[in-house]
Amino acid sequence: SEDYTSVISSISYDSVNDCFIGFSSRLSNDLPSINQFRTNSYSELEQWFEDFDKCKLINAHLVEPLLTKTSSLVHSRPSIVSAYGTNNKVNSIEIFRKWIHMYNACKSKKINVVGFSSDCDPRYLKAMRKLFKIDHNLVKSDVRPHDRQNYSSCLKITSDDVLNLLNQTNTKATFVYLYILKLIILAYVKKDTDILNRLYYGWIVVFTYRMWWSSLRIEQNLSQEEKDNCFITKAAWISSEINIHCLTSIIILVSSGYLPANALNEHLFSSQPCEATFRSARSLSGTFSSITNFSVFEFMNKIEKISILNKIKSTEESSNATCSIKFPVHHKNRRNESLTPMNNQNSPPITTADIEKIILKAYKKAESIMNELKLTETLKRNELNDLKKLSSFVFQELSERLIVDYSFANDDDVEQNSDDEASDANDNTSECSDADYELNEMFFDSDNQNIHNVTTSKETFQGMKIYEHVDPSKMHNYFTTLINNKKTFIHKQTAARLLTKTKNSLSPSRLSLAQQTNTQE
Repeated sequence: SEDYTSVISSISYDSVNDCFIGFSSRLSNDLPSINQFRTNSYSELEQWFEDFDKCKLINAHLVEPLLTKTSSLVHSRPSIVSAYGTNNKVNSIEIFRKWIHMYNACKSKKINVVGFSSDCDPRYLKAMRKLFKIDHNLVKSDVRPHDRQNYSSCLKITSDDVLNLLNQTNTKATFVYLYILKLIILAYVKKDTDILNRLYYGWIVVFTYRMWWSSLRIEQNLSQEEKDNCFITKAAWISSEINIHCLTSIIILVSSGYLPANALNEHLFSSQPCEATFRSARSLSGTFSSITNFSVFEFMNKIEKISILNKIKSTEESSNATCSIKFPVHHKNRRNESLTPMNNQNSPPITTADIEKIILKAYKKAESIMNELKLTETLKRNELNDLKKLSSFVFQELSERLIVDYSFANDDDVEQNSDDEASDANDNTSECSDADYELNEMFFDSDNQNIHNVTTSKETFQGMKIYEHVDPSKMHNYFTTLINNKKTFIHKQTAARLLTKTKNSLSPSRLSLAQQTNTQE
């Protein structure tokens, strides 16, 4: 799985590896370079601040093993493969090449990769392709359109209570929309859904979307903008298509004996392990600290602890020894453990004929749903009321609109981030301390003074690692400069702080966090 989260944009010095962390590195074969920013020259560091962007996001890759013990399926312990800072200026073809590299690297070590999981970022998809609260238990934040990551609210608005209330009123279209959302949750998120039902629900969703989109596509009295406003986002639609085809392929591979039965645990195929890792990193604060966000360097230090802890937990939970360490389990996980399906390994093999029957059954169900909204009449008039004709029409239309030939791709084809979250948050700035301010003026004045021969009235620099003598064994951690014609050593972390013009910060609020990411300097 792959995902990213916002980080505090800052440059830090890693004394262990003698490199600066926080710059967005150039890609080598579509992969970030390791320890790229190493230097013993203050001037070169100053030039990096001018030439390279600071990382505003941290990208993480985790691997989810196909476990054999049912109890371990609930307490999944994914392993962190890699993490690196990024400015998010990548396109879909670069992401695709990165995935191919990771797949081949795993294959060379005899590790079979079943699939890649990520969130609904358009570039990943392109690479993959008012009632009474006592009745519905909703609050205003549950139906807030700007919050698109609130899964708990999705569970509430798709509950049986809400659907029953909508079914009793003249709100059939809203009922269908939320019913389809409920099927998505049952097909891909819920742990206790049987694999055949997952397949059935997933294909109902896909056929419903195809009929809905086709009826709009062939409508002549609507503009393209009106058609787009009457349908779900393209990213959500393509996600549903990719997910159901992936699920169908996995079922076929398991039935053919190419994959173990535990590969059918579809709820593990997600980017949630990445999200869980980010939450764990934010919770690793000191006893006397309330800071929940981190820089790239701080995240790198935290995931080392998380990796060690996950390894210990995974080893102890799979151990049959009577003296193994027992870790606390959240009450939700205890409840989910009892709901985890036990019959994946013991269920009879699914044949291709079984899959075809389920798909046909799902098409009939989707047709009945759309018939209640009278959308099938438009399809009948255009001879699209058949599974094969409908699918061929959708395939042809999407092929003309989405297929891009990357054999002639160049650097001008870089796609920009299409995240449509609001970015109107206030800039986050902070004043430097008196000592920092004076040295900032010293290094950033309009005369562009030579950094190696600086004249200043200050003789002591309290709070900063500026010395006349240093331990020769630690010389690589310092820059050599001249201050008042006197040879002086400046620690590289101090130099990075002096060259940083703005102290960035991020809000602990999840929504504000996403909005403030691109406003950092």
